[in-house]
Amino acid sequence: MKRQLPALLALSITAALTGCGGDSDSGSNSSGASGANRAPQLNAEALNTDRGQAMVVTSENEEVVRWEVSFNESENTFTDPYDANATVDFFDIDLLAGVTDPDGDTLSVTNVTFIWPGPNCANTTVDAVNFPDICDPILAEFGVESGNTITPDIAADIREYQNLPIVDQAIFGFEFLADSLRVTPRNFAPILLTGQTAELGINYEITDGENTLRRQVVAIVNGEDKAPSFIETNPDGTPRLDSDGNQIPIEPPSLLVSEKSGITTIDMTAGLYDQDIYDALAWQREIGDLASFYSAINNLYARENLSITNFTVTASNGMEIPDGFASFVQRVDPVTGLVTGADLTINAAVLADVLSAGEVVDVLVSFDITDGNNVTSREIEITVLGADEENAPVFFEGIEKTVETTGDPTTINLLEGAIELDGDEMSAIGITPVGATEAEYGVFFGTSNITIDPYHFSYLAPGESKVFSYTYQITDGSMTSEERRVDITVNGVSANLAARGAQSDPGFESGSLEGSAWKFQLDPASAATEENLIVTDAEKHSGDYSLSSMQDGMFTTLGTTGIQQNQLNENDLFYISLYAKVAAGQWNTLNGLLNRGDNFDRNNAVENLTFQSALGVTNSWVERITTLRASDYFAPTTEETVSLSLLMNQNTQFDDLAVIKVKSGGQVRQMIANGRFLSPSTQGWSITGGASIEATLDANRAANPSGADYGLQITNNTAETQRIELDPNFFPQGAVKNGMRYIIQFDMRTPSYTSDTGAIPIEFGIFEVGGNNFSKRVDFANRSPTEWTTYYMHIDTTSDSAYFGGNINSDVNFDWTSTIVQPALYIRPGDELQIDNISMYPVPKH
Repeated sequence: MKRQLPALLALSITAALTGCGGDSDSGSNSSGASGANRAPQLNAEALNTDRGQAMVVTSENEEVVRWEVSFNESENTFTDPYDANATVDFFDIDLLAGVTDPDGDTLSVTNVTFIWPGPNCANTTVDAVNFPDICDPILAEFGVESGNTITPDIAADIREYQNLPIVDQAIFGFEFLADSLRVTPRNFAPILLTGQTAELGINYEITDGENTLRRQVVAIVNGEDKAPSFIETNPDGTPRLDSDGNQIPIEPPSLLVSEKSGITTIDMTAGLYDQDIYDALAWQREIGDLASFYSAINNLYARENLSITNFTVTASNGMEIPDGFASFVQRVDPVTGLVTGADLTINAAVLADVLSAGEVVDVLVSFDITDGNNVTSREIEITVLGADEENAPVFFEGIEKTVETTGDPTTINLLEGAIELDGDEMSAIGITPVGATEAEYGVFFGTSNITIDPYHFSYLAPGESKVFSYTYQITDGSMTSEERRVDITVNGVSANLAARGAQSDPGFESGSLEGSAWKFQLDPASAATEENLIVTDAEKHSGDYSLSSMQDGMFTTLGTTGIQQNQLNENDLFYISLYAKVAAGQWNTLNGLLNRGDNFDRNNAVENLTFQSALGVTNSWVERITTLRASDYFAPTTEETVSLSLLMNQNTQFDDLAVIKVKSGGQVRQMIANGRFLSPSTQGWSITGGASIEATLDANRAANPSGADYGLQITNNTAETQRIELDPNFFPQGAVKNGMRYIIQFDMRTPSYTSDTGAIPIEFGIFEVGGNNFSKRVDFANRSPTEWTTYYMHIDTTSDSAYFGGNINSDVNFDWTSTIVQPALYIRPGDELQIDNISMYPVPKH
């Protein structure tokens, strides 16, 4: 059998390895001019990694170490070999890996040849003709002869039968460099199915100029073809993940109709998603036409498309379903030609002569959806009711909904699963709480619906839950249904990414740094040493332990395993908070780094973090917070990892770290209406003590104001501190609760402040009207008369944190729902402020 060396591959190697000399005698150990020159040495154990495996094989009657290095097609993020703080989509296999030269000579790669996997009999015009003894029997299995033209499907079947790699050439995602083989796994994704591989195997020699060492490397990319699925997706088309990082499935739709219902059409493929098609479209946008890109190998690339097959309609009771009851039409993108879904049309009227009044039949519409390689089955249940001349609304069961405290607002249709057999319009009436259910802000009643915003129940700790139950009836205007019940369960879950990592330890409760995701971080700019960073039980904010530094300039890092990864997308709002106790430097800010992966680099962090100072407090626990938007490092199309480094000084303790993603939400989440000031009105804001407040155009932040954009112009020309207050009638009473955390967000610039002005405290909070209770936060203003700054003031009604004026909460046990409250901001004498875009919303705290 002759050895096949495709011209394309030979050219690739010649170009990549030009200038690499060598000795073809693998056993050479000759002496140089200056004496014995020892041959390069291989440490095979260095090749045994999570990705690669060394083995001994026989090649040309000689034992050779082969290094097989494997990848999955979905891998697209690797550490940049030239910059440890950056990532790339390729992996460079070092052809010199594990090899050293005892004499310190420079090593190079030479005499590269290919490990040929055998003839590809699917290449009926070349390989099959040249190797008839092997290929003729194989082609006969498929009714094909050498020289025939075959379809891509038959070619794929033949390759599968032979168990050959789909690609065995240095193209697409295989590229030779001077002394490495570059593998870009994702380049093979559009052409590999599950069980298929792209493999490139090479024989080569490593030389020091005189002596050689024979080696083999085989790079393997494994296919991961995925079946169509039905899941929730984000606006950008990527899968939406739950709090555990899993995709969220969408159940098949169901339908309740009567024999009197008109023709009804529903989306039978709601949530349809095909990862391979999504990735192929993204890849095509990046490089252009895929068929052209993969054209170097005939019959290789076949675009995936979806289709619906095996469409059947059956009755659960065996009833014969007349023709015309169900049909479907596929939806096709007019630009790409790809099937994007299908609409199911139901005509229940065909059962009018079959069903008696009150009779019920469940009709199952079953179908498969295939991408040509994988099949996903789906079943939709259509419940059809026989009708009388006049009919009251009908339902078969109550409604049960469960939401999590990290979730989005959810609207529950109280008419869900109900039907008016005559087709009359229905509405819900008489909504009444059941048992222990009490009115609470966060549950909103609409016309025949209830909306619940889980953020308003963030006081629920992980594992806690609360149930809201109501009964009601459904009417069509003349007849009324039986009583129906809806139960809404709110489950408390953790939003803290530092409590959801594989080695979560946000409060240092492991009791030690040994085996923890927390570690001492060596910093070249600091003299701090590892023995001066300890977990201690002598000080703690909660639990039994905290982290303590006994030396200045101490960095500690929470590694990637201590943080749940891939939860942030670009522009997401999130905050990082921790409790710290300091013995000195009470006005110093707390600094940190959000690192790229586990790479600590002061000059190349994702974010340089600045937390609030200790606000003048020593020897007491103070919550230190930073709130920020996720940068483009967190682009939705990438898988990014981060670690967190924090700087400590001597006699500093840390405890209770939180990294929490926040959604400011829509109308039901926002607690301050009209905070954008779209009319020349202060929208309920006033100021005490005769100071001045008005809505002006100049106080608006908009870069391109429409002429109807305003903001608050505030001037305190009095000799005493005043405060701006929001009229309680403009604020939802009962929305502030014990155990909750809120953000008051606003834009401000300070015409009366300059760089020469001293530190300016901002004191914003929630105050009891006519009483002495408060929950507030203190920060310091950015002193600029022209620059706008966005502030995020965290109001936590049960925090025990303090500031230079005392505690931030007057009473951590105060029942805020039992009193009238208002937001307010203190204004110092002589201050002139401009404020715009005021909002307030609850955020997770656990």
